[in-house]
Amino acid sequence: MSQFVVTMRWYVESDEQLEEELESLSLEDKNEKILDILRHRDNGTECCGSCPINSNESAVILDWKEFYGKKPIYMSIDKIKKSKK
Repeated sequence: MSQFVVTMRWYVESDEQLEEELESLSLEDKNEKILDILRHRDNGTECCGSCPINSNESAVILDWKEFYGKKPIYMSIDKIKKSKK
């Protein structure tokens, strides 16, 4: 039987307010905050507990500007804010 590791990349966009908030957090809390943004659908609603993005046991959070060119954004903080209004 073969076993495979599948990795996925999601690009999350923040705003100035979130950037200021992240500055005061520990690395662990900062990563959790970013993962919380990721756990939303593109219409801003929260994902269910069985969605693949909730199973990110070995997630690594990177500042995409340092590692990748311009990629399509998966989730933006603006989408979450619009859905809560």
